[in-house]
Amino acid sequence: MLILPFQAGTEEAVNKWRKRLMLLPFLTAGLLLPIQGETMPSANVGDVVISGTVEEIELPRVRFTGSTPQITAMPDAAAERRLNRWMREMEQAALARAKAAVLALSPDDGSGRAVEGVFGYEVKRNGRGLVSLLFHDYLYSGGANGRTVVTGLTFSSRDGQVYRLQDLFKNEETYGAVLDEHIRRQLRDRGLESQLLKSFSGITKDACFYLTATDLVIVIQELDWFPHSMGSVEFPIPLSELSMYTQDVLK
Repeated sequence: MLILPFQAGTEEAVNKWRKRLMLLPFLTAGLLLPIQGETMPSANVGDVVISGTVEEIELPRVRFTGSTPQITAMPDAAAERRLNRWMREMEQAALARAKAAVLALSPDDGSGRAVEGVFGYEVKRNGRGLVSLLFHDYLYSGGANGRTVVTGLTFSSRDGQVYRLQDLFKNEETYGAVLDEHIRRQLRDRGLESQLLKSFSGITKDACFYLTATDLVIVIQELDWFPHSMGSVEFPIPLSELSMYTQDVLK
């Protein structure tokens, strides 16, 4: 399930978003939520074990809720430490953006309006040699809506090698055209062509993606192709339809 933006700026809306954040790692695990600030029970067990913590930070005019995964049981201990450090730095960068957004606010007029930041993740795949996560970084700093930026992270569960989109394909020069054709077909079949903010010209090399057991999913960021009301839009492409183009790691 992909998180969509909500009408931010109210206590009720923010609290709903925070609750969804804390539920993300447990949507398919059926586990209870942890006490605030404590280590979560293992949310996902496959090739590696993925757990995490939830923390809330209250600063002057900044409220931030973060959930960062913690990987254990990876054969390569050095890679495990590197990935855990990197993911923690991603959360810290989200907090830094929330702090910086305060500078753009007008002087406090007594209304108590604050910047709201939420950082969370979903485990999309954890098996057959690959782990794939999707991170959600939500920021509200005024106006009618906040915005969520999604980031995918896919890596080898054996040695921690991080895969870019082009790394999954045999030919780095032609994979874009292959994916573009699938997306173009979905735009037509799903009736999305009329929603495009600009003519479709293909995905970029840094396009957000993640893997499931059966699909490669391209994620289009809010406002990149579609109106804000649509949030992030996903294009799942069956791996079976890409098998002649992909590297053995996806076999």
